[in-house]
Amino acid sequence: MLIKGLGNANERSEQRLDLVIAGDGPDRAELEALSDRLGVREQVHFLGMVDRFTVYQLLTRIDIYAMPSRWEGFASAAVEALGAGNACVFSDIDPFLLPYKNVSLFHRVDDADDLGDRLVELVENPDLRDQYARRGRRLVEDKYTLEAVAGQYVTLYDDILEGERTSD
Repeated sequence: MLIKGLGNANERSEQRLDLVIAGDGPDRAELEALSDRLGVREQVHFLGMVDRFTVYQLLTRIDIYAMPSRWEGFASAAVEALGAGNACVFSDIDPFLLPYKNVSLFHRVDDADDLGDRLVELVENPDLRDQYARRGRRLVEDKYTLEAVAGQYVTLYDDILEGERTSD
């Protein structure tokens, strides 16, 4: 989906977008072939397996992070991308819409045209891209730091204990 979205975006925009894919798996040859068929092979960079440090470095060097998932639980990668100050494009599934609705753009699931439109919207509007990047980073700083998450656990445990005390 992301490779197709990239192809659509590059057809619509005068600014060339490149895609970096970190990781490896059994579908890599198929994805490389798809990149060739769509004429975007020069814009798709397959890095293979990289260590966590390299992933974090990459997150600080990109402008847009896209995650066109069909389903997700809590996606740490999404929080990491937002925290690194990336403008993000996610599929419009509840695990993304609910926590990130005001800090990211969304595309319809399995819709490469819509994904391409959102990518073009961000690449051609640097002020909008920066606005979303700032909002996302601020959300992570407010809700997803170690201190914030620890505080949420303390509140949860207090609520559980209070519930047990009142049921006695």
